[in-house]
Amino acid sequence: MKERLRGFLRWNVVDPIADLANEIIFQRIFDQQCINAGIRNDFYPVGAAACHTLMYLVFRVLKEEKVETIVEFGSGQSTLLIDRIKVSGTHHVCFEEDPAWHAHLKGQLHGCDYRQRDLVKKVAEGVQYEGYGSLDVPPFDVMLVDGPRGVDRRSRFDCVPTALANPRTDYLIVVDDADRPGERETVKHLVDGLRQRGDDVKLSHARGRTAQALITAGRFKRCAYYF
Repeated sequence: MKERLRGFLRWNVVDPIADLANEIIFQRIFDQQCINAGIRNDFYPVGAAACHTLMYLVFRVLKEEKVETIVEFGSGQSTLLIDRIKVSGTHHVCFEEDPAWHAHLKGQLHGCDYRQRDLVKKVAEGVQYEGYGSLDVPPFDVMLVDGPRGVDRRSRFDCVPTALANPRTDYLIVVDDADRPGERETVKHLVDGLRQRGDDVKLSHARGRTAQALITAGRFKRCAYYF
């Protein structure tokens, strides 16, 4: 009974308080990042949008690391941030399944290769799932996975065959909502697949209002120590 109560309190009280404290800390850091860079901070990292831990990470990676290509699955506040701060020469491609959201956001983007793709039934790595149709992804250094909409099993599985087909050995892959069962399953499948192909990857996690899994290899391993 004591163990059950301890687990209940940790899951419902202790962890949420710690996550909220982290979110507040990284909100302040992100605010200062915007001030230091002279970036207009009219972002809304609330609800289903990227949280401040993710916004801080994206900002720091693009300011401190050499990034040739960044790929996003799902679009929103992080897409606007990348579009605003990336340097000339960085290729930013983003896939979004919702036509209405794509139409809403595209007028606010200036340097993003923003592609609307309907979801279709797919099979990859022996897994059946729904993913983006006509998914043509260039070799990437950074991939952010926050779409398509999450499901209970093997959520957002498009990132697995995409990452396994990526020829680069220096990379950062960030999977948002990584504390949910569907995303946890996908992250495990992804890490196992990358290690099986011989990549020396590090898996770490960050937590704020939502949780992120960071999969790093090569020179991007230092990004695991941003938290």
